[in-house]
Amino acid sequence: MGIAFVSLKQEGLDTTTSSGRLLFNIVGSVAEFERDLIKQRVACGLAEARRRGTRLGRPPIKKLSPEEIAQIRAERKQGKTLRELATATGASLWAVHQAVRSGQA
Repeated sequence: MGIAFVSLKQEGLDTTTSSGRLLFNIVGSVAEFERDLIKQRVACGLAEARRRGTRLGRPPIKKLSPEEIAQIRAERKQGKTLRELATATGASLWAVHQAVRSGQA
């Protein structure tokens, strides 16, 4: 495309020259390497947290009591949608789904 990058700072990066293109590619490769290292460290940290049983993600909006779970299951049998039940109880849609599915939330 005929586009060149010339840095006016002290590093003197100029992609119109052979040495400038080489330096530009080396800097790009080092940045990609660093990004991959960060990705590996994050994956290892998450795996270690899961191994220790740490709960990941946001905390639940509301913990449903056994009485609320029973009420949700009864109202679901009457035809109420999960969204309606979530709005009525103040719990997340996922918590209501879990309550209907397994009786735990």
